[in-house]
Amino acid sequence: MLGATALGIGGLLLVLVAMAQARDSALPSGRRDRHDTSVRVARTAMIGVSVVTMTVLLVLTVLPQFAVWALTAAVWLILITLFLSG
Repeated sequence: MLGATALGIGGLLLVLVAMAQARDSALPSGRRDRHDTSVRVARTAMIGVSVVTMTVLLVLTVLPQFAVWALTAAVWLILITLFLSG
């Protein structure tokens, strides 16, 4: 249960990072359109939250404990790397 909680929190933080990157990325033409940006951010959030939800459900129901902690460690290592890289 603790591994699923840590994985869920780390996954949601990664979703927030992905949403910020989607917001900050420029369109191919170089212009920024508010509607296109909000659509990209919403699409990123929906995909990210659905992946985190499915992963946590797999952790709670099917995956063995060592796989849970391996996934949790991988997510938190990615978060630490993103944080330290700026």
